[in-house]
Amino acid sequence: METFIDIQRKFVNTILQLSEAEKVANRTPFRIAAQPLLLERGSRLNIVQHSGGGPLQYAIRNNFFVQTGHTPEFIRYQTDTEGGASGSPVCNDAWQAVALHHASRSVPASQVPQEVIDGNPIEVKVLNEAITLHAILNDLPAELKQRILAAQSLIS
Repeated sequence: METFIDIQRKFVNTILQLSEAEKVANRTPFRIAAQPLLLERGSRLNIVQHSGGGPLQYAIRNNFFVQTGHTPEFIRYQTDTEGGASGSPVCNDAWQAVALHHASRSVPASQVPQEVIDGNPIEVKVLNEAITLHAILNDLPAELKQRILAAQSLIS
């Protein structure tokens, strides 16, 4: 099983700064939630994904928080994602980014809300998992964290 540090290192390697940011200045970025969310079972979570480099898709069906992962830095949720969606933002219903999607995990069916499709029960034994953005931010070098928060207008 990957640890928080293993996964966090993967994401730190994806942080970049555009040298010509003015060329995309008219685009509205995803906002990072200012505070870590207090998620309760059933809290809605949405994923914006380009699975496998394909077209933009919104995962907004049957989308809710179920439990924390093996440590509090991870969250597990039911959301309809495609393979290749790792790195996609996980957003709350205000479309603030709260985590980065990275995997699905097999779990006992007793831990997952079960589904009924067309009147037929479907056994669900998989949850998606993400690492929270605040866990990533808190582990970054202070200068980099400050630059990200300033760009988000979360600090001045």
